[in-house]
Amino acid sequence: MCVNSLEQLEQRFAQFDSMQKTEREAFEQDLVKAYPNESSLYRRAKILHMYGRCLYGGDMRKSSEVFRRSMATQLDILEHCKTLPESVTPISVSDDDLMQVAERVDLKSQHDEAFLLAKTLRWLGHSYQNIDAMAKKDNLQLFKRIYGLARSILENIPLKDANWEIGQLIYNTERFLHSLEYSEIDVRQFLKTLHIEMAPYLEKEGESLRGQVLRAQLHNISAVYLRDVQCADEQEEAQLLQQQYTEVVEARRIATGTPGFNPFLQILFLHNSANLALKCLDKKCPVQSLEEITASLNQMMHEMKEQQFDHCYYPGMCITAARAALKSQNHEEAKKILVLAERLCDSFKDSCQDDLIEIHQLQKDNAFC
Repeated sequence: MCVNSLEQLEQRFAQFDSMQKTEREAFEQDLVKAYPNESSLYRRAKILHMYGRCLYGGDMRKSSEVFRRSMATQLDILEHCKTLPESVTPISVSDDDLMQVAERVDLKSQHDEAFLLAKTLRWLGHSYQNIDAMAKKDNLQLFKRIYGLARSILENIPLKDANWEIGQLIYNTERFLHSLEYSEIDVRQFLKTLHIEMAPYLEKEGESLRGQVLRAQLHNISAVYLRDVQCADEQEEAQLLQQQYTEVVEARRIATGTPGFNPFLQILFLHNSANLALKCLDKKCPVQSLEEITASLNQMMHEMKEQQFDHCYYPGMCITAARAALKSQNHEEAKKILVLAERLCDSFKDSCQDDLIEIHQLQKDNAFC
């Protein structure tokens, strides 16, 4: 049995965001094989971190436990597990205890170790964000501690990749944290601040793949933020929808024109553009015909199937496809898509409660159940 070394695995992991589903599955199996051969805590923690990334998007509860175990291993406060699949078992250390140790540790002269800890914190937070029971105001201080420590570490280590991590941290957390802390925000002012904050990281990444990803993400998150703008009338609402659509179309243009772009983000931007086009159609300010929207959503469904429907965001995307089918009077197709979405919700039960409620309502309204 050929076992990859940690160094070989890390070389492959550098392309992780561009991997297709089959490549990720093969990589995950190679991590499982390599883990028992490592004896140092740091090297085991690295494999645990990569394994958590493989699980992320699917079972967020499992990925969070793997990131917690990676942290505990890095901090040497937990007896290690013997095999990688065992790492999904919940550890006995509380989040508060884990954070207290992490906040005290001094890694100023150990840049690689500090970088691993910061990355693990970031992905632990992202996993928690996508668990319905965790993404609540009651946990605001925990999220602030996790993301605050991650950013503090990243801003104080002289590693090039820290720039990318900070950019991703800003993109993935700012809106979430504000939604937990404030009932209302000045969206346009907040967006202006976000663009200013992201500017130095975009400049540092230049025209690289990572730079293009950050640019596309910024266009996409701008559209997401604009959903919260309060409109005075229907005309203003229609204009806002068209502005959102323009932002997402630009995100998608960057994604489709950039070799090696993250497959999940490509699907996300494709969905968001079709979803906004559908809303524009509903508001009688069309940017695409229903046939064009349906074609985009069919492409999205095909691409999700190629990825084996492996992300907890996919049930919500299926709902959009079902709504378009209903608008086309294709009730059989809508019914079939909603059955699939319901099955996916069952696979991602910790992350899709709102989607499940919406699915059941659509089934009820259209006499599908």
